[in-house]
Amino acid sequence: IQSQTFHSKWQLISNDFSQRVKLIAPSMPLSACLGDFDQFEPVSALEHFADVCLNRIVSQTSFTQKTVKSVTGTLVESALYGEKTTLCEDDYQHWHAWHSRLLSEQTGAEFRLCFKLVEASNGQGDDWGLEVLLQSQSDPSFMLHLDEYWQNKAEKHTLYSKLLGHHVERFLLLQLGYSSRLYPLIEEFFESKMQLKQLRLSHQQAFNFLKEDAWALNACGYRIIVPAWWTSKGRLKAKAKLNAKTNTSSKPAAANGFLSQDSLIQFDFQYAMGEHQLDANEWQQLLDAKSDLIYFRGSWVEIDKAEMLKMQKLIETSKKDQQFGSLNDLISMAADTENYDVELDEHVKRMFDHLTNKEAFKQVTQPKNLNAQLRPYQNRGMSWLAYLEDLGMNPCLADDMGLGKTMQVISLLLLKPKTQPALLIAPTSVVGNWLKEIQKFAPELNAIIHHGGDRKQNDFAAHIADYQLVISSYGLLRRDKALFKDINWSRIIIDEAQNVKNPSAQQTKALLSLSANSRIALTGTPVENRLMDLWSIFNFLNPGLLGSQANFKKIFETPIQRDNDLVQNKLLKNIVEPFILRRLKTDKSIIQDLPDKIEQKVYCELSSEQASLYQTLVDEITDKIEAAEQDPSMQKALMLSALLRLKQCCNHPAQVLQDGSEFSVDRSIKLQRLVELCKEAIANNESILIFSQFTEICEQLQTLIKNQLGFNTHYLHGGTSRTKREKMVEEFQQPDSPASVFVLSLKAGGVGITLTKANHVIHFDRWWNPAVENQATDRAFRIGQQKTVFAHKFISIGTIEEKIDDMLESKQKIADSIVGNDESWLSKLDAKSFVKLIQLSRENA
Repeated sequence: IQSQTFHSKWQLISNDFSQRVKLIAPSMPLSACLGDFDQFEPVSALEHFADVCLNRIVSQTSFTQKTVKSVTGTLVESALYGEKTTLCEDDYQHWHAWHSRLLSEQTGAEFRLCFKLVEASNGQGDDWGLEVLLQSQSDPSFMLHLDEYWQNKAEKHTLYSKLLGHHVERFLLLQLGYSSRLYPLIEEFFESKMQLKQLRLSHQQAFNFLKEDAWALNACGYRIIVPAWWTSKGRLKAKAKLNAKTNTSSKPAAANGFLSQDSLIQFDFQYAMGEHQLDANEWQQLLDAKSDLIYFRGSWVEIDKAEMLKMQKLIETSKKDQQFGSLNDLISMAADTENYDVELDEHVKRMFDHLTNKEAFKQVTQPKNLNAQLRPYQNRGMSWLAYLEDLGMNPCLADDMGLGKTMQVISLLLLKPKTQPALLIAPTSVVGNWLKEIQKFAPELNAIIHHGGDRKQNDFAAHIADYQLVISSYGLLRRDKALFKDINWSRIIIDEAQNVKNPSAQQTKALLSLSANSRIALTGTPVENRLMDLWSIFNFLNPGLLGSQANFKKIFETPIQRDNDLVQNKLLKNIVEPFILRRLKTDKSIIQDLPDKIEQKVYCELSSEQASLYQTLVDEITDKIEAAEQDPSMQKALMLSALLRLKQCCNHPAQVLQDGSEFSVDRSIKLQRLVELCKEAIANNESILIFSQFTEICEQLQTLIKNQLGFNTHYLHGGTSRTKREKMVEEFQQPDSPASVFVLSLKAGGVGITLTKANHVIHFDRWWNPAVENQATDRAFRIGQQKTVFAHKFISIGTIEEKIDDMLESKQKIADSIVGNDESWLSKLDAKSFVKLIQLSRENA
């Protein structure tokens, strides 16, 4: 007989899986199944994908020697390793017939085979039973025991054929045969010639059936009927019942009487099984039972001895420690509804309800000395921050990018002023922006920047005593830890809190060493890559709430990230949710509060290299202008040249030096902020337009964003052909394409194109005519735009960029009267006014 070579593979044969595939197949994108429709129609494509995944899993699984030995020399052996196998024609036909029967029995029968576990009649558990029933597909209320069918199949052939199908016996034998491979004890029904009404099971066999075999049979399409106490609704569970009440000796943290995070709560623990309360002896008897399936007060119960031992240790420890616990302990236990049943006294319940219900707190009126009108959602955010401070808890404001986290915190500082200064730690790129926002919207808030080489280090405490807010950077947090550590801050606020996601980093350790009455974290991305990011932020906010780093990894991070553990996912969400306020721009309640376009000025300091270069340029330009005093036309030319070079310096040292040096992020604060905005926007699946008037900077930006950040980019400049331009715009605008960054030179991309997929527009350098900038912004803000557009205008602090922006903002007569379509109006200033205009303001830079 001629032999043939075959590839061995595994295949999923499960009625449940097949039904799921049919359910989701209509939602498959056509692009996922293009080609020969017979071969790649959605159901076939999904089944093929599942088979490939299954075979990969099997091939990468390490099997024991016992398993390998048991299949040596069989067809299964080659399938374990994905190897080729040789079969003669007879063997192949035998396998093919078996395979076909296996497939047909899953779909051809008009009845469903059911296995019903009958519980033992007494607590000894020696007379468990397993029954086999046939359930009609056309009338599910009709169920027939196997032995009854076999005894009456001739007499009631017509009735059975109508309800169970004409080929009921053939399909019954096939299904029993297949199920016996999954659960060998079923063979006893064959041995009894189908006269066995109930298969006798021992206590352990019954427990094994519930834990393992029932699941396997159900996955293959068989119905499993179990006692009510095994279902999710009827199952009793061992719990630690906790009654929490206020400790009269624990002092409230605030005048409103709310408990603080460190306040002690009196815990009264009791053992419980469902609604039944147990004493210590009964609990211990359960632990001493030989099996995990025990008979308890008239019902069978599965117990988890490992969890019960943890509860026992907790209860015994609490009694030794005079039954006191912290608010952190209470929050963690109340969130774990699987293992704890928590009852609260009136005072603790009121506080706890307010903490867990974000709608329960009372909104407050915005401060009168805030020079802005908060949007409704921002007022809710400010009120929530104030509310959690009153509770003595430390919040994380995690609003989406562009919703105004800065404004909400500034409002809080005005709403609840403190006698001691607060410390705000932010990335270097936004330190200056914080001060500018405060000066604009909260001028009564006395703030100072602690940054730069000339920052005050001697008598630091005395120096900051008259300030309400000290603003510094993460880099200085590490270097000036000793200075910060000597101060008892009223608040510590960290902006872009993902910067402390690494618990072992020196700046994170420095932050944790500081003392403060309250703490606030601001971030648009509370979890970037790992759940440990969240733990690190909460270790700053509410230490101990999520346990130790090792326990968090064991209990939450590994089960959730590796095993997709939904129970632990829900538990973690329940614990942290009261402390996180996150609103998205897509939320209906937020969209109605947002205008169509929001313009934001992004203030950036100069790096030390930029500041030195800027001052050198100013000195050089001043000397040349003074030397050309008798030649006005020369002075005008010098002014125009100076504007160009100073703006280049504000962008990046490499641009003004033209020396081929590295276009690195650390040399320009403006570039640092651009990168941060791009990362945050792309993470939110939002596209960006970046405008600059300099083609050389556009090229550098496109290269950096594409190569270093790995984002999809397009670059449009004056030399771009019409065909390429149209192709780039079409690709960028595709609804299904990933979020992208489009870099455009202002003159080439400022008019004539529609780029409404973007809802962020960044003006990297300024074109000192508002109409020109607005035209560029309108590439995104135009008909067809479905989102709020955010226009970010970058301004270097203390430079000509800030001073001219101030002139335009204040609508001085000079700006109103002579601003044209370009920057030539600046050269019409007299020499002294121009020199004064370009000077670097040291107090701000």
